[in-house]
Amino acid sequence: MKHTEIVCIIFLLTIVTIFNNFCEGQMNNKNLFSYNIEKDSETGWNIITLSYTDTDDPIQNKSVKICPEGGNNLFSFKVGEYEIMPPPESIRNLRTVHSGTPVLYPTPNRVRSCKYTFNGEEIHQVKDGKDRYLHGLVYDEAWEFEEPVVNETGVTLKTHLTIGKDCKFFPSFPFENTIRLNFTLMQDKIRFEYEVENQSEKPLPYGFALHPYFVTVGERKDNRIQAQVKQAFESINLLPTGNLFDIKGTPQDITKPTSLDKLDLDNVYFGVTPKTKVRLIYDIINLQVTFKASEDFKNLVVYTPPTKNFFCIENQTCSTDAHNMHEKGYKDIAHLLVLKPGETRNGWIEYLPKWINE
Repeated sequence: MKHTEIVCIIFLLTIVTIFNNFCEGQMNNKNLFSYNIEKDSETGWNIITLSYTDTDDPIQNKSVKICPEGGNNLFSFKVGEYEIMPPPESIRNLRTVHSGTPVLYPTPNRVRSCKYTFNGEEIHQVKDGKDRYLHGLVYDEAWEFEEPVVNETGVTLKTHLTIGKDCKFFPSFPFENTIRLNFTLMQDKIRFEYEVENQSEKPLPYGFALHPYFVTVGERKDNRIQAQVKQAFESINLLPTGNLFDIKGTPQDITKPTSLDKLDLDNVYFGVTPKTKVRLIYDIINLQVTFKASEDFKNLVVYTPPTKNFFCIENQTCSTDAHNMHEKGYKDIAHLLVLKPGETRNGWIEYLPKWINE
């Protein structure tokens, strides 16, 4: 055999090997992550979709939609063919606390009389000329974002909001800081990773929470909630008294899966750990969503309005009115997080949907 013929044969074998490896890689790459960025026609705000596609089993497909300018709100979570978050009437509504997943910072839940005290300084919480009583100061802000990043295990959107002295609501939270929130869609979950960096010269007190709305599927009795916690906050007018109570045998007891038709809750549960079993169960479609969070998230808010077609399960680092509770001496249960100057702290929350047969 001539030398040129040998060279040609080797070349052809190399080409065939490369082609076969390419085809094999394509066949094995049945799980695909992607993203899309589009503009809302009404507001011009960016809508970012993170997607996971299983080409062999579409029921495992997942996607989320996030609007950074709309308070950094994740307002859609689709599992297979099912959307499990009620759609907003308008994208503008994302700058409220009534749809999607509002981000609650630095004062989740309620603040007594719209005022709080920290280190002896009383701070009046005001925004846009109005007293701000509920759910903090950032859910109606436009957040900055980076181009999403795709790899073999997921797709990530990084976002942040800087609160400096030139910020319009700085007097209501007079601490220079940056809050970062990353969204990562993986094969089995959506993961939220938050970080707060204290850029001021004094201690910074904060709480952080997410407030997701989930649709009811079928009748209320077909939707169940479970949270294996033992205590909840005693409250008057939804503000904590400083006491906890044992929920066993009370209408607040959801240690076992409990259908929504038996619940009328707006309660803050205490004593959550990363091992605490928290989930919602859609009986009609055999889907459950499990909630997991890092150790900072000691509290869980459960809201089940009986006349609505939604309910909320909210991981929260602190108690309601945490700054005032902390100042009154209830530091352990208030669980107000305080950063030293220059210090950074982070944590995470995960929602894990899974098809089940119960």
